[in-house]
Amino acid sequence: MAISPYTGRFQSAYEAVKNIEDPTEEKIKSLLDERNLTLDEFREASKEYEEDIASGKARDLPGTVATRLLGSALDSAGEVAEFVGQYVAPETTSRIKQEVQKRIPERRRQEFFDPASGGLIEDFAQFGASLLVPGKLAAKATRFLPAPRLVKDSFSFGTAQTFASRPEENSVNFLLEEFPQLEPYLAQLKVNPNDTDLQQKIDGIIGNALAAGAFTTAFKGVLATGKLTGKGISKILQKMGVDVNGVIKTNLTSRFGLGDKGLAALLKRQFGGKKAVEEARGGIDDLQRAAKREKVDSNTLNEAIAGNKQALSLLETQSPRTFEVVKRLRPNLDYMSRYVRDNIAMAKTMRVRKNDTVEDIAEELGVEPEDILKLNKTNIIQTVDDLNLKIADPSTREIVIPSSLQIIIGKNLGAYVNRSFKIHDDPDFFPDISVRETARNYLIKDKGLTPADAEDTIKWLTEGMKKSKVLDFFDNAIRPRTSKILLEKGKIAPEIRALWGEVKDPYQNYAKTYEKLSRLVTEHKFLREIRDIGIKEGRIKQGYSDGLKSLEELGDAALGISSGVRSGLDNPLKGLFADNAFAKGIKDGTEVMWGKDNPLMSSFLKLKTFSQAGQTIFSIPTHGRNIMGNMFIMMANGTLNPAKGYSAMKDTIKRFSSGSSEEFRKRMGEYIELGIIDSSTSAQALRAVAGQAFKSGPQGIADKTAVTRGIKKLSDQVTRVYEAEDNVFKIWNFENLKAQYRKALPQLNDEQLKQFVAERSRDMMPNYAMIPKLIKTLRYTPFSNFVAFPSEIARGAKNIIKNTWKDISGQTAKDLGITDANSIAALRAIGMQRLGGLTVAALMGDYAAEYTAEAFGITKEQRAALDKAGASWNRGTAKIYLSEVNKDKNGNLGVDYLNLGPVDPYSYLKVPTRKLISLIESGSEYNEAEMKDISAEIAMNILSPFVSPSMITEAIIKSTKNQPLTPTDQVIMNTIKNVGGALTPGTVRFILKRMEFEQQKDISNDPDGEIVLNRYGYSMPKGEVDLLALLGLKRGRQDITNSFRNNLSPMLKAFERADYEFLKATGDYRGAEPDKLITAFENSQELRRKQAQRIKSMLDAYYTLGVDEIEMNRALTKDGILGAKGQDLTNIMQILNNVFVPASIPPIAQKQQLPGGTGVQLPFNELLAIMNKYSTMGVE
Repeated sequence: MAISPYTGRFQSAYEAVKNIEDPTEEKIKSLLDERNLTLDEFREASKEYEEDIASGKARDLPGTVATRLLGSALDSAGEVAEFVGQYVAPETTSRIKQEVQKRIPERRRQEFFDPASGGLIEDFAQFGASLLVPGKLAAKATRFLPAPRLVKDSFSFGTAQTFASRPEENSVNFLLEEFPQLEPYLAQLKVNPNDTDLQQKIDGIIGNALAAGAFTTAFKGVLATGKLTGKGISKILQKMGVDVNGVIKTNLTSRFGLGDKGLAALLKRQFGGKKAVEEARGGIDDLQRAAKREKVDSNTLNEAIAGNKQALSLLETQSPRTFEVVKRLRPNLDYMSRYVRDNIAMAKTMRVRKNDTVEDIAEELGVEPEDILKLNKTNIIQTVDDLNLKIADPSTREIVIPSSLQIIIGKNLGAYVNRSFKIHDDPDFFPDISVRETARNYLIKDKGLTPADAEDTIKWLTEGMKKSKVLDFFDNAIRPRTSKILLEKGKIAPEIRALWGEVKDPYQNYAKTYEKLSRLVTEHKFLREIRDIGIKEGRIKQGYSDGLKSLEELGDAALGISSGVRSGLDNPLKGLFADNAFAKGIKDGTEVMWGKDNPLMSSFLKLKTFSQAGQTIFSIPTHGRNIMGNMFIMMANGTLNPAKGYSAMKDTIKRFSSGSSEEFRKRMGEYIELGIIDSSTSAQALRAVAGQAFKSGPQGIADKTAVTRGIKKLSDQVTRVYEAEDNVFKIWNFENLKAQYRKALPQLNDEQLKQFVAERSRDMMPNYAMIPKLIKTLRYTPFSNFVAFPSEIARGAKNIIKNTWKDISGQTAKDLGITDANSIAALRAIGMQRLGGLTVAALMGDYAAEYTAEAFGITKEQRAALDKAGASWNRGTAKIYLSEVNKDKNGNLGVDYLNLGPVDPYSYLKVPTRKLISLIESGSEYNEAEMKDISAEIAMNILSPFVSPSMITEAIIKSTKNQPLTPTDQVIMNTIKNVGGALTPGTVRFILKRMEFEQQKDISNDPDGEIVLNRYGYSMPKGEVDLLALLGLKRGRQDITNSFRNNLSPMLKAFERADYEFLKATGDYRGAEPDKLITAFENSQELRRKQAQRIKSMLDAYYTLGVDEIEMNRALTKDGILGAKGQDLTNIMQILNNVFVPASIPPIAQKQQLPGGTGVQLPFNELLAIMNKYSTMGVE
């Protein structure tokens, strides 16, 4: 039975075979026997897998991470069920197995229940998922056994591991493979693949259980002696085949396992395509202007770009300006064509049959016989007889020929232009009837197809060809017979070109040719450069050794994808090996991609993309804050010099227009290649997610209708604007840094300086390309909203501090090998300038807050109280105060302020820092509960961007919370409402809020009002909805009066319900021991006291702000609307006076002693003693 290459069993065997030293068929067969595989099965699967690697298909594993984890769990559950069933109910088990096999195709069943893994993290996750069911069952089975806990746990884990993994993967077999010297001691425990299934399972459980017990005992012993270090753990994992350092370097750093120079090379490759598009556009802009002015016909221009001498002569005489531009652009293509011909395309030896003709060879290469004959005259082919078109020396049987790519480039040098077709790019393209009829007649009359075959061929050519296959169709996919049908003298027949919608736009054809050649040249140069870097740094080796990965197939795949040719290419990585991190960095680059083409994942990502786009690119206030935030970052970089700012703005605006030039676009292309521009964390993160969620092509939702295409176009334009705002500051920063370091480092040439400054700029400014893969992976989870930005702010701040120290201390000069005193002094001056800017950026907000607070008479104690009483998302942020603490026209106490948190990008780091400083400085003033709460807040401030539910997840949770599992109309309506709210763009929210402000003004009959009450009764100042607010400078009002009820009500409820643990213990029908009841009662009293401490802390803050008992009563009852709050007020007064009243024994708990209750017997004396103890404690 064939095995899928995308199963865990095959992948395990494949890796094991690759690692066999001196492989022989006998060794391979022995290894495969242990995995229940035949040699033929393995060869067939290996062939498919290696073809998929070459085409890039192997990167897309079947299913998603979620389905693969589910499959692993169900597989081990099924193993248990089948194992037990074959002894308990063999006939039923057999019928169920046959039914499953009948209903689910074999290959799909293999890939679902035994999935391949997408990487190390998924390996662990799959293993964990597969342990769940058997482990749980084993744990339940051993629950009542009179055995030590270690024995029970070891047996449960051993059972789980046995059913979760293959027989050959048990612990004992693994130990014996690694340490053959243990064979005399462990041979009896080894699982023998020739034993019965029952015997293998028993041996596996015993061996795995003993290994688990031994490891646990040893681990506890090491922990007890304190000898388990990070290096020790790393060595253990390394022995187990886990490259810990490689995993960290690849996934947790901004160098992706490649180091500084390797990353710089990788970015050149990664952005090579975008750079080519940018540069091509400059040439096109020049060409369009000249052609428009001289009214050049597009067909003539197309032919001239393709090197047609007649068209060029016509241009030279009639349109000299256009001719000059074409003459200038053509060498761009010729340079790259020569590079491809001379450096990438390789000649090879071709074995021929005795009677092969030149036509046979030409047909196999996909070229014309004349091309080979022309090359023969230049002695490339030595053995072809020009006259007879036969092999001159039949005994030789081998001829040296150029690759098909060399022939194509060679014969078209000076004229090569890549054809493009609408069918490639327009998902709605479909040829009209007349074009189809012409193609049909061509296939029937000229190529001898039957009408039915012609119809099928046309249908396949227009409907059946996938976009990814069209590009490579004639280069790779057409077999000799098919090529004869569709080609005329080695070229695609015009009837077929028309069927595909040949693009005759000269500008588009030039751009596509430029981009295609540039991508291939860039890829090859990258492979050469990364090879040289790796060898120099000792990361790449000539021969294989343990722990190294082959690079050859990575190079073949990369060049094949770029060129559309699968052979005859120079691979600079041929025969080379690298450590895992370096190899993975080359292969995967800086991006991550999960769940590709999975409908469920795509649907989730669409919603997540919409919700995040609404709060960023579609929010005008966010655009304003983005600009102001970049000013803070520039200040911290020490580059807020306006000299370069104006030119950066001009460049960015010019990039939007068609008035640019080739020279300008080449400069922009250089910025792209260096990773300076088009690197916005928000915009690029949205592009990455949207690119996966909204696939292009016929199935892409964004391209299906005119409306969705219009929305997509608008979205693209708005995203460009958002990114352009970022680009202004990236160019500004780069050019200022370059000017600073140019003066300090005259020893560096232009290229060295450019690379040095680019690295500094990428390191100190937020840059999407530099975000570690683990952070990027979070976008596929239900958590995190804008995780990219805070992670980049933290990384950038760290590097600003590091580079400032390096410049001042002389380390930068030392790293560059510079000893010149003037250069060292100049570097120190740059560092001091950056230190000054960093200091201002760090302290400016706090200084402004302190200055304005003093100006309005707000004391330090009141500021602390305002912070405590404020909304949770505003705590710890710097605020510029705009008024004293006062009452508005509605009698509500409050203060006007401008919150710098949304404007200052470093607020993410400053907020927890301010809270930590406050905790250290004023720790004695906080009660125990407060200290715990502030510590928790600090942790959440740091972690919340990464672990909090995303907006869309939160909306779904909110809709279904406390609702029945069956989707009722109410649940559906709540979901639509909440999800719709999460998807509402920030600009729309602002407009709605402005409309509410105007409505409330009308209701209150106050047309000139500066403050109104919103729908919740809170003060809404005009500063939240005016023009400055729209531009990102929202001025708010902290409504102290109304916040009292919102802050205190949940605390008072928690205070009253603190006895939950005790009630739960008394309500247990299994009975509760007196000790358990006493502990639960004391825990409940302690929790009640902690809640009282929280309430007191909040009450003290409100008292500091001038809220007395009368104001408290008014706020709690909402001027009496909410009814009397007598008990709440009593609790408040007692807590304010530091009186703690413990909870009494709840009546419901006492009733549990009566018939019909749980029968629990309360230890009253002990419980009353606890109450007496707590009644004397006080709140603090």
